[in-house]
Amino acid sequence: RTSHPACYYEVEVLFGHMKRVILRRYSQFRWLYDQLSPPLYNELHDNLLIPPKTTLFLFLSHACGCNEELEQTRQDEFNDFTRDLLQRKGIVDHHAVVEFFELDQCRSNTNSPHE
Repeated sequence: RTSHPACYYEVEVLFGHMKRVILRRYSQFRWLYDQLSPPLYNELHDNLLIPPKTTLFLFLSHACGCNEELEQTRQDEFNDFTRDLLQRKGIVDHHAVVEFFELDQCRSNTNSPHE
């Protein structure tokens, strides 16, 4: 935690019949992207685009809610990023993807008996 303003982006996770919304910061998207970096995922990394980090001015205007258009644009960019990522074969088994999307929790919830 810091005293600096933070921007969170919604990520909708659909797993079977479950639907959850998790919140992620830019740094978490960047961490995920970096975990998939070459040489292991060379082709993936070359074609996967992460939105650029905003400048301090844009960040501050975004954090105070002064720029709803910027907020929606960034959310759309992260939606595109996650959609592009998850369409790639076998990627949902990568440890970073499992952690980022909390898939281990989704899997354990679907395996638990219903009362």
